[in-house]
Amino acid sequence: MSAEGARLIVFSVAGRSHALVLQQAAEVLEGMPTHPVPGVPSFLDEAVNVRGRIVPVLDLAPFMGLGPRTAGGTIIVLDRQVAELALRVGGGVSILPSDRVSGADESDQPVIERYLLTARERVALLAVERLVELVEEKLSNSMWRINGQDSDDRG
Repeated sequence: MSAEGARLIVFSVAGRSHALVLQQAAEVLEGMPTHPVPGVPSFLDEAVNVRGRIVPVLDLAPFMGLGPRTAGGTIIVLDRQVAELALRVGGGVSILPSDRVSGADESDQPVIERYLLTARERVALLAVERLVELVEEKLSNSMWRINGQDSDDRG
């Protein structure tokens, strides 16, 4: 999904500004309790109840190698067309209209589509589809077991 002409939802991951196209998000949850999911890789070991649907929560900071787990924070539930997944991010969110983006830089990071330049900051635009692919790859390649026996991916 292209960011051209689209509004973006901006949030923090380990103190750095990130964004995704607003249409990729179904809703933003603040202060919503999550529930532990035992026996799965640590990057996906909690879930949230979203109107009766149990949705796994991915903590972006450790998954992207940017820092430790996010305490508290905000949960962005992705649109079901994108994935049955929610993202834990730091702090609140804001909306960035596309006309506030003055330029862009290329990215060599696998889950960053590009860096958007605004008057105030440089914002990493997530490649959400690639992020979901990486989560699926890690799940299929990891050494975890559904019965909770040890895993190389627990942290």
